Amino acid sequence: MTDLLIRNARLRGREQPVDIAIAQGRITAVDPDLPASAAQTIDAAGDLVVPGFVNLHLHADKALLGEVMRPNVSGTLPEAIEITNDFKRKYDPAEVAQRASRVIETGVKNGTTFFRLFADVGTIGGVRAAQGLLLAREKYKGYCDIQVVAFPQEGIVRDPGAAELLAEALKEGCDVVGGLPWYEYTDEEARAHIDICFDLAKRHELGDGDGVGGGQGKVLQVRVLDHDVVVLRDLVALLHLLERHLVVAGVTPEAVAQRGLVPVAELAHGHRAGVARRVEPDRQAHQSEDDDSLP
Repeated sequence: MTDLLIRNARLRGREQPVDIAIAQGRITAVDPDLPASAAQTIDAAGDLVVPGFVNLHLHADKALLGEVMRPNVSGTLPEAIEITNDFKRKYDPAEVAQRASRVIETGVKNGTTFFRLFADVGTIGGVRAAQGLLLAREKYKGYCDIQVVAFPQEGIVRDPGAAELLAEALKEGCDVVGGLPWYEYTDEEARAHIDICFDLAKRHELGDGDGVGGGQGKVLQVRVLDHDVVVLRDLVALLHLLERHLVVAGVTPEAVAQRGLVPVAELAHGHRAGVARRVEPDRQAHQSEDDDSLP
């Protein structure tokens, strides 16, 4: 039995519209004018149908802060950091969740089905930002997949107490531990920062359950510092990592494939498929928070 039938869908690489049949959460057929009937039918009306969009790096605890923080009078980065830190000291998890929810909901309505949300964890804001994003994760679990990253924005070695707070955030339910080693004062402290991140991931067994990888295979982790490249298996300790770092470090796609590993950029694929509806620009810009909200 087909649960969902999408009619008149346009796919990349195909000139004519097709129908897409879905049963038990899986695509079962993609062809023009499918004869199937379904419990629910959507007419895509020639719109492009794509896999769900993936947002792998969103500092959602800071979403929409411009609406609630005082103005940056000088327009400088130091004042911006000062203003943000003042606000972080007063973080309320419910308020963080409310702001993050507005961004998540907008993303879901426009086809995003996977979010990795970064929460600042450190002695300035404690674990309150993480608690707020965990509330948002729970709220939207029926609409998208969300991972929450415990992220040491102010460093670890240079922020005594941050390592313990990261551990607390992981115990409270964060899926991933992040790292920002370049923010430390010295190369030695940056290496210590990385080691702390990996140690936290080991101790909290990230990757063995519902964290990154979700038990679906091995995860590629690369340490890029003074051209020191380390590939680990079955361990998740996600650092600030861009694809170009892999190239700089000499890690080729072929080398990744030979090891049977999964590149970080591919981890989120396959969670959900989604249909992105068209949103009129004016409506999107002026839509109130209560309009067209998810049930």
